[in-house]
Amino acid sequence: MRLTIKGGASVFPTDGESGGALLTNAEAALKKAKVSLETWLFYAPHLNAAFANRVAFENALARALDARAFRPLSQPKVDCRTGRTRGPEALLYWEDPGKGLVPPGRFIHVLEETGLILNVGSWLMGQAMENLRYLNKRG
Repeated sequence: MRLTIKGGASVFPTDGESGGALLTNAEAALKKAKVSLETWLFYAPHLNAAFANRVAFENALARALDARAFRPLSQPKVDCRTGRTRGPEALLYWEDPGKGLVPPGRFIHVLEETGLILNVGSWLMGQAMENLRYLNKRG
């Protein structure tokens, strides 16, 4: 087992004069530390913009889940040596109204970090079962 401790800090009064502002700024530093190699970071003004962008992105993903805006698509897996298809690969895309189909590499890690991946997985499994029922009815 490996234990890692990450920390974020803000300093009164430079980083905020209220408890709420200090906490928000320390959390922005902590979020940055979590995704970097740093174990401890002090707040810097540019972190707040990054934190706000991250929160907006997380909220957009939560809304996408509520709106069922994810699209499972499949593609063939091909053996490069033989050129033969070895089977399908399933990929999950996000159908964003403003950006179109967003590839999984841009959002799956955020779903995992926020825990939304469990809800998406549950929804996806339900979709698969509905598809199976539909196909069974059609023979």
